[in-house]
Amino acid sequence: MKIDVRWNGNTYTFVVSDDTTLGDVQEALSDRTGVLVHRQKIIGLGVKHDETTLVSEIDPSRRRLMLIGSLEEDIEKVQRAEESELRDWQVDICEENDAWSDCDIHGRYSVSDMSKALDRLAARSFKVKIDLIRPPREGKRLLVLDIDYTIYNHVNLATKPSDCIRPGTNAFLTKVYEHYDICFWSQSKRKCLEAKLESIGVLSNENYKPVFYLDRSAMLPVQCTDKQTGKTALREIKPLKLIWDKVPQFNAANTLHVDDMCRNFALNPRNGIKISPYNDLVNWKSDDRELEHLGEYLIMIAIQGYSFSKLDSPRLWEKFRKR
Repeated sequence: MKIDVRWNGNTYTFVVSDDTTLGDVQEALSDRTGVLVHRQKIIGLGVKHDETTLVSEIDPSRRRLMLIGSLEEDIEKVQRAEESELRDWQVDICEENDAWSDCDIHGRYSVSDMSKALDRLAARSFKVKIDLIRPPREGKRLLVLDIDYTIYNHVNLATKPSDCIRPGTNAFLTKVYEHYDICFWSQSKRKCLEAKLESIGVLSNENYKPVFYLDRSAMLPVQCTDKQTGKTALREIKPLKLIWDKVPQFNAANTLHVDDMCRNFALNPRNGIKISPYNDLVNWKSDDRELEHLGEYLIMIAIQGYSFSKLDSPRLWEKFRKR
C-alpha cells in the first residue's frame, strides 16, 4: 500500500507494509525532508495515534497526510529574528506598560491624519492577500486574536514552547470557537508567526480551527498621537477594515479584536478589547485567569446577540473583568 505526505509544497510517497508503524514513516520522513522526528506533527490521520500506530489501521481515504515541522536551520533563523523583534517589543511594552486607568477605554491613540491613513489602508489592502485555511462558518462572529503577550510569551527563548503559552489558552479557544471564527494576527514576520502557531499547536488542534492568520505585512504604518503624552510617532497598527474588505462575511457589527496593545485599536477602538499582557515568565503564576474571564465575556455577548458596532464593548469588558 502507499501513503502520501505533503510538506513544504512537495508530496512524499511511501510504499508500506502491514506492519509499518507511523514511527517508521516519521523516520523515513526525517531522512527525506530533514525535519527531525520530534519536530514532526502529522495532520489528517483522523484517529488518535502515536509512533506505534500501524499505517494499515488508517482509513484508506485518509492516506494523504500533511506534515507540519521545521528544519533546524529554519528554527535557528526564526530564533535570531525573534531576538531582534523581542528588543523592539520590550521597548513597546515599556512604553505601553499601562494600568487600566492609564488606557483611555475608547482608544489611547488617535490617528493624526485620517485621510492619509485611509489612503495607505486602501493601498495595503490591495497588496495583502488573505489565504483562508477553511471557509468562514455561516452565522459565526470573528475573533481577531493577537499572539505575543496575549496568549504566548517567548521572552525566554530557552524556555520550552509549552511553558510559554498563557494558562487556559486551549480551553479559551475551544469555548469561544462555538460562537466565533478565529483569526490570529501577529506583529511577527510570517516565518516567526508560523513557528509560534506550530509551537502553540493551534493549527492541528481538533477542537478549533482558525479561519486564517495575518502577519506583520498586513499591519498599517500610521502617525499616531498618544493622548496621554501628546507625542506623535509612526506606529504600526492592525486595521480591521483590511479583513472586512477581503472577507465580506465579517464587518464592524460582528468582529472583535483582542490585543495587549492599545494602539492596535487606533482605527477600530469600539471593536478592541485590551487584556493585561502576559509578559513576565519569571514571576509567572498559575492563577492567571485573564483568558477564563475573557472567554466568559465573549460568550455572554455572543449569546445575547449584540451588534459590536453598537455595543460599548471596551467599557463593558472593563466592568466585567472587575466584577
